[in-house]
Amino acid sequence: MRRRDLLAACGVGLTGLAGCSSMPWTNEDEGPDVDTAALAADLDPVAFPATPFPSDTLEACVTRHRERAETLLDRVPSDPSIPNEAVRQELDHVRPDPEERPPESLPDGEWALDWLDDWQDYRADAATAEAAYRAATGTDDAGALATRRREIRGTIGDLWATQAYRAPDPLTAAVVHAPLEDMVDTARRLVQPRETYPSDPVAAPFRAGEVVHSVERADAVVADVRRIRDEIVDGDTSPHAGALGTATQRLRWSLSETADGLHPYVEEGEEAFGRELSGADRALVTESTRPFRYLWEEVRELHDDDQYALAVVETGRALVAAEVLRAIVTGVRNREYPEEVTASLVRQAAADARTAVRGVLDQSQSPLTVALLHPALDRQRGTVREMAEGYHDGADAYAAFTRIAMYARGVPEATTFVAGRLDEASEDGDG
Repeated sequence: MRRRDLLAACGVGLTGLAGCSSMPWTNEDEGPDVDTAALAADLDPVAFPATPFPSDTLEACVTRHRERAETLLDRVPSDPSIPNEAVRQELDHVRPDPEERPPESLPDGEWALDWLDDWQDYRADAATAEAAYRAATGTDDAGALATRRREIRGTIGDLWATQAYRAPDPLTAAVVHAPLEDMVDTARRLVQPRETYPSDPVAAPFRAGEVVHSVERADAVVADVRRIRDEIVDGDTSPHAGALGTATQRLRWSLSETADGLHPYVEEGEEAFGRELSGADRALVTESTRPFRYLWEEVRELHDDDQYALAVVETGRALVAAEVLRAIVTGVRNREYPEEVTASLVRQAAADARTAVRGVLDQSQSPLTVALLHPALDRQRGTVREMAEGYHDGADAYAAFTRIAMYARGVPEATTFVAGRLDEASEDGDG
């Protein structure tokens, strides 16, 4: 990877973001306490763009989850006749709250797959309530549940066996199949027999419900993957497993080179700097090492499991995360960040983050750009929400927004690089 180009992109405005030379300091700003909840009231989350999947397909999936949830809940009486009063009362709490039911239509600005995920979970919550009621009233579903779990595992095996990464081109294959691979992996973990159905369901009805929750959710996820995949492989598509496999290997080599020298900071934290860190420095190191550590391990596991599409996308994200971490390490070493974080600094960092993320989306509608930018979008929206709920102090919020802006600025160069590796693999005859 052309490290100088990506590092320069990530580091654009580093001094300005740090606020050491250009940000005004006023008396009202001074002091360690920043009311981030009050600041959040003036911050707007950046809207997610559309997913690469047809909206009518996702809506059909949601409709199926809603109907299934309603069927399950209809089987649970509003005033069940259960001898154990404590169990009867707890069953009321297990039943999903109608006010927490996901919206019928995709909310403006939300990521459609998050909306789908909410409906999968709501359906599983409904199954939990129904299963707990059946267990409490003497029905033993152990055999039926074991059969259902085996059937879902068989479907997952079929999905892996028939995965050819069909799409018009390798780039599209990576982008559209990556989230599907992630969903299949989620379903696979859900049907692992970590928890067993109780031998005496009457004595443990809610444990029975929890076990059913995992299986019901896995069933929902697998059905969605099949529906979506069947939709996207229709038409003018061809298999691209070879190209994606070759590209993932080349990208992994690039990541190893790009991450050279960073692991001491990931493993040792502030000790690698030879001094005690505080305030913005400490928050920035935590904010930048945590996602890089996760992505590094994730990329390794995806490569080992031959999950090629998700490996391409996650390695692209890891490349950006590595260069952002390098830029932040340099900034901390050079003492470029403020010793004290103020409301003005948080406000400016938030504005810079929003501008950077929005600018990337305005500049390119490439689905790969959107895929690589997704962590910054998600973090920007999450930080605003967490601030409003009182979960961030000034240093944490400043660090989050600073890294978001740096990450977003690195995405265009990373998009070009990853797309280039996919093109090379395809031209080499790997499909």
